[in-house]
Amino acid sequence: MKKSILFIFIFCFAASGAFAGAWNDWEAYQSYKKSKKEASAASGAGNTATAVAKYLDAASIAEKHANKTIKGWQLNNAGYTLIKKFKADTNYREKIDKLSAMEPGPDKIAFQEKLADEFSEAFKLLEEAKGILVRAEGLFAEKTAGAGEKKENAQEQGEKEETEKDGGEEKKKSAEKERKLSGPMEKITSNLDFIDWVGNFIKDNK
Repeated sequence: MKKSILFIFIFCFAASGAFAGAWNDWEAYQSYKKSKKEASAASGAGNTATAVAKYLDAASIAEKHANKTIKGWQLNNAGYTLIKKFKADTNYREKIDKLSAMEPGPDKIAFQEKLADEFSEAFKLLEEAKGILVRAEGLFAEKTAGAGEKKENAQEQGEKEETEKDGGEEKKKSAEKERKLSGPMEKITSNLDFIDWVGNFIKDNK
């Protein structure tokens, strides 16, 4: 019994510590989780507008009560929800697979032109997604730039020797931070690349 109580105490302490590391308000954190859950449910039900609104709401809460990384993830979720809607409305995967399997010739050119028209009709979804994703991209660019400025300032203030002494630990922390940023940045960049590809496909086949 004592062991169980001790385990529960340790677990709760650890959980509260993890919460404190990112969030400054418990009620805000609960509201954030509620918005995420509602966004996921709406997305699963095909209600794109509600899903996007709820992900943006979660991002807004994170901006005020957590950090830019969490906000960026939710912006990415909102953008990707619009990309999924575009793919569903245009039957993207099936048609791209069909295009890839076609032999070069007039039939393929005609199909490409028809596909470009269909993509163009639904492209507003991707334009909206791009606006959101660019905001997310900017957040992580700010974090990277901020880290570089802090490092330069430390050297200018005569802390070079101390930095060199603890170089191994500093490099380790920097690598860990880069890994944390690489996840969202990779997904955001991939989503933006997809939007640019569709835009170029439309232009090239008009």
